[in-house]
Amino acid sequence: MKALRTRLIRHLSWVLLGLATLGVLAGLVRLLPWLVAENVPLRVALPFVRALAAVTTETAWLIGAPLAAGTAMAAAADMGERQALAALGVRPARVAVTAAPVVAGACLVSILLAVMWGEDARHPGRFAQDLVDQGRQACATVKQPRALAVPMLKLTWICFPDRPPRVVGRVPGQKKAWLSASRVTFDDRVATIRAEHLAVATPRSGSVPAIAVKANRATIRGLPALGSGSPLRTLPRALVVGAASAGAFFVALLATWTLRIRHQLAAVGLAAGGPVAALGCLHALDRAGAGSLLYAGVPLAAVCVSAALYAAAWAGRRAGRRAWRK
Repeated sequence: MKALRTRLIRHLSWVLLGLATLGVLAGLVRLLPWLVAENVPLRVALPFVRALAAVTTETAWLIGAPLAAGTAMAAAADMGERQALAALGVRPARVAVTAAPVVAGACLVSILLAVMWGEDARHPGRFAQDLVDQGRQACATVKQPRALAVPMLKLTWICFPDRPPRVVGRVPGQKKAWLSASRVTFDDRVATIRAEHLAVATPRSGSVPAIAVKANRATIRGLPALGSGSPLRTLPRALVVGAASAGAFFVALLATWTLRIRHQLAAVGLAAGGPVAALGCLHALDRAGAGSLLYAGVPLAAVCVSAALYAAAWAGRRAGRRAWRK
């Protein structure tokens, strides 16, 4: 059983590392233009790095653990370990107990990483605020007038060495409205902007006259939302993802063991269905702004879909044996 646990740890490590690497590479494709742009300070990219790390950690753990369970058991069957253990009377339940410490340890690491990345990465308004604040802080280091862009928000900080900076750009969702302010703050969906020393201007368009408004303090409401953040805080969300991954892990482990699957692709196909369904459910709930209690359906989706695939594979194998006998 020690060799089996070692195999599980090795497969889990490699699968998680592989998925994390793919996530980082995909994120760098989007980040690279901002990282090399001269008018985008490096510190403005930090919120993107945190958001990328949070999403990558969540996805890698949710999908990676069940995949590792399937591939590890398939490798054990192919190498003869499964047959040897079965001959010694080892039951699937004992295999699950052997794997439990591995899953618990990996789940703990995943939760710690999720907490470390912070909650701001999952809330559009906090993410946008972090971008703007990082740009303002970068202005403090300039020694001559300079423009620093804030990616995604289409805003630019105009920095001066001898006076406070100002942020300028289009009003979100408005093609012909421009703003300038000394400071801006967003709500959680970026649907409301609060600004200090604000100036808003629109050009003349046909019979519509040009408009120019100034205010020491102002609030702009009714803007198109940038997105919807998860109603769950970091720790509850990490526990939901951990429960979904662990549930799919044990179903994949038992399914691959009892069905005596030897081929890696077959094990991946059997193990991937539940985690992918859970990930889709999780993102759908985020987009819908669903209540916190509905997130209990994420682990349920992972287990039910994994169990359904297990039942379908078992029924298909049994039907194939009956056909072969005839």
